[in-house]
Amino acid sequence: MARNHLFSNVNIEAEVFAGRGTELAALAAELDRVRDGHPGIVLIEGPAGIGKTALTRRALAQAKEFTVLWASGDEMEITLPYGMIAQLTDGLSPGTSSGGLGLGGFGPEGGPRGFGPGGGPGGFGPGGGQADGFVPGGEPIAVGAALVALLGELAEAAPLAIVLDDVQWADGESLQALTYALRRMRAGRVLTVAITRRLSATRVPAGMARLLSRGPSLRLALAGLTLPELRLMTGLGPTAAARLHHHAGGNPLYVAETLRQAPRLDDPAADLPAPPAYARGVRAKLATCGPPAHALARAAAVLGESCSVRHAVTLADSVRHAETGADPTARETTPESAEALAVLKEVVATGVLRYARNTGELRVEFPHPLVRAAVYQDIGPAERTAAHRIAADLVGDEADRLRHRLRAASRPDPEVAAEIAAFARRQAAAGHWESAAAHFADAGELAAGTRERSPLTAATVDALLRAGRLARAAEVATRGPLDAVTRPYVLGAIAHANGDTGRAFTLMKDAWTRCDPRRDGELAARIAGQLALLSLVQGDHGVLDQKVWLLEVDPDSWQRLLLPFLEGRAEDALKVAAALPDPALASAGQLGSLVVRGALRIWCDELEAGRGDLAGVVADAHGQDTRLAAMVLLALAEFRLGAWDTALALGKEVIAAESEREQYWLTPYARAVLVLPLAARGEFARARSQLELARRRELSVLAEMCLAYAEGWLCAVRGDFEDVVRVLEPLRRKAGREMLPWRDLLADAYSALGRFAAAEAVLGRFSEAEAGGTGDFLAAVRGARARATLDAARGRPAGAVGFFERALAGLGPAPVPLEQARVEMAYGVFLRRLGRRAAAAAHLTTAGGLLRRLAARPLLDRCEQELAACGPGQGHPDGLTSQERRVTRLALTGLSNKQIARRLDLSVKTIEYHLGHVYAKLGVSSRAALVAKLAGPGGMTA
Repeated sequence: MARNHLFSNVNIEAEVFAGRGTELAALAAELDRVRDGHPGIVLIEGPAGIGKTALTRRALAQAKEFTVLWASGDEMEITLPYGMIAQLTDGLSPGTSSGGLGLGGFGPEGGPRGFGPGGGPGGFGPGGGQADGFVPGGEPIAVGAALVALLGELAEAAPLAIVLDDVQWADGESLQALTYALRRMRAGRVLTVAITRRLSATRVPAGMARLLSRGPSLRLALAGLTLPELRLMTGLGPTAAARLHHHAGGNPLYVAETLRQAPRLDDPAADLPAPPAYARGVRAKLATCGPPAHALARAAAVLGESCSVRHAVTLADSVRHAETGADPTARETTPESAEALAVLKEVVATGVLRYARNTGELRVEFPHPLVRAAVYQDIGPAERTAAHRIAADLVGDEADRLRHRLRAASRPDPEVAAEIAAFARRQAAAGHWESAAAHFADAGELAAGTRERSPLTAATVDALLRAGRLARAAEVATRGPLDAVTRPYVLGAIAHANGDTGRAFTLMKDAWTRCDPRRDGELAARIAGQLALLSLVQGDHGVLDQKVWLLEVDPDSWQRLLLPFLEGRAEDALKVAAALPDPALASAGQLGSLVVRGALRIWCDELEAGRGDLAGVVADAHGQDTRLAAMVLLALAEFRLGAWDTALALGKEVIAAESEREQYWLTPYARAVLVLPLAARGEFARARSQLELARRRELSVLAEMCLAYAEGWLCAVRGDFEDVVRVLEPLRRKAGREMLPWRDLLADAYSALGRFAAAEAVLGRFSEAEAGGTGDFLAAVRGARARATLDAARGRPAGAVGFFERALAGLGPAPVPLEQARVEMAYGVFLRRLGRRAAAAAHLTTAGGLLRRLAARPLLDRCEQELAACGPGQGHPDGLTSQERRVTRLALTGLSNKQIARRLDLSVKTIEYHLGHVYAKLGVSSRAALVAKLAGPGGMTA
């Protein structure tokens, strides 16, 4: 017997394994039942290679105390009597069972026999015959009875697992004996696992079929691995994994075979093979057909996984006439002829093709991509080329026609290359980046030389990056020679996607220096677009020559929107952007410009308009990279508008998407945005973690500025004014248009530290902004509040009142709850210190309501303390003092009075005193009633 028969507890090898968590859990539960003395039968079904055996091995590898007997059926041994029983007993010592039988063979008379001269259990005597098995002709009932005794004895020593693998190929005598034995295993620690492809299609004795179909305590039907499980097993990227999953149907065996034969899964133009054994099976089926049926199957394989019968018959007939040199007009069959339909029926009968479900025309399809692969790879090169050439004139879909032209083309073919490139550009204009990348790559394969191929490679890389295929883009960029302009461009674009903007900027400037806009046209426009973005993120706005912006590119190009803004002409930028359509009506090519318009509107404090632009881009199905950029900016807008949960969700989604795509150029910006609501809600450790994670990679100038602003906000919320100065002071030396509201934070810190001249210098830029009429109303509000804070610190109450009133007036009806709360709270604190407690309480109460809705706990705690200090009747609406609220909040977390006392450095009696007052004020009599009243939405823990 060629298989492994007996596995001890330590000999089950670990295998590459992924998924099957539910099935493993079910098997583990069944093993537990057996440990408790309840025998069980498990039936595992599934197609070849699906992982039935691997699943069983993995489950039993966790059951260290089990003795495992393993037997496997084999096609070549299906007529060998008791072959499977012999495998189960091979390796057992002669004295295993009672009476010294050891489940020895049975003699010709059917009686039990001990170990014969053959030296193994059931060995034959000198007359020879089968070794390690049973004498043919032994009675299955007697064998089964001895097997019951053996299994019972083994199960007394340790739990026992019997594995019957490939039951569909087991010999009948073994199955009859096993049926007898298993029907009598009503007690004892024995688990039987039967593994087969599909029981209903398995030729087993009726008794065994009934036992397995009605009697199993567990029945598992295995399907293919899911896409996430396949990715876990292979480590492939999302696109390559999806392609392999479709091709192999998730079957682990076919997955492994395909990986061995076709390592370049990321190339959509490369055909994936069928495993050799699978291909032999398909060829064997076709071998039962005549030549016309063979030709029809090959024609269908050339046309794809599904095609019309008309096209398949026409192509098969045309290829045959082309090979014989016959007159193609004198065809013997038509797609509708009885002869053609008879040939089709012959192929369908083999299972290689099947009728497709489609209305309007008769279609056929391959039952599995591997079947099509097996047929296609068996076609000779000359026939394949001729078939694709003819198929290009048959099909109506442009993408299909170009695919056939590509397969039929002799390389190089400039005419076909130009046609495919034109189609790729149309796909790119529609935002179909995967298709555009594939067709640009195909066009490059047919280009005449390096000079012609290089721009197509640049277009391929650009489309792949837009589709989120960074690894594939890097592979394309390093394959084959590129000209002196294209090479720095593609390497720079990949560096940018990787987050290495410094290197990207250097490479892109080199590409621009080498290019000629009149000669390089489309490539020059790509370089200009990258340079424009990199000049923004690197803070080097003077690097661009005007000719970069004067390229005759799309008039809606986002570069044209950004230039006036960077030059300080925000109104001009918005006027240009106003001509863009609503996002719902925009083309794929306009999405980038809409992202810039949304950004401009946010930077100019047109928050709701900016939110509308960006939300529209996010909802669009095209341009994944554009969508992610829009999500980062939308998260910032949502934070400023008070939708903090939405902002957090958007930021996390961007980080997850970029991690999935293995690119990181937006991740630091997303992490910076996440810090803002996390810090405002008092989740300081999580906010700090986002900063640390972002700074583990190389950062652009703009990314570092965004993170500095986020860290400055974190320090400001914590009240660490010296740290605010340390973090934000370097931003004063950065040139260029400011897009981050850091100046009021720094000015407040200077004021708190008594550095009034420094605060005045920082606030001078707010006056410039107001004088320039940029329309940034929030900048004016922040500036007025910061000036009021400075005047208050300097002891100039009249000036402070004037600036606070200006800040409140500047807010107007805009829905910016955090900014309003900051103004109201600062004004209330100032008024309380002037002794105007009633007026102070009014502002502080307004601020508290806003902060409570935002769950901005650190600022809310400060606000409530100030409100409580306004005196009796001016505290929080629930009437609790600041200390009472601190005690209550800790009590709501479940801490005991002793723990609260330790936390607040007070005595236990003091805590009891405060809680007694809390109970009286709130009308409750117990801690449980206190929790019920204050926990949850709207309560103290909200």
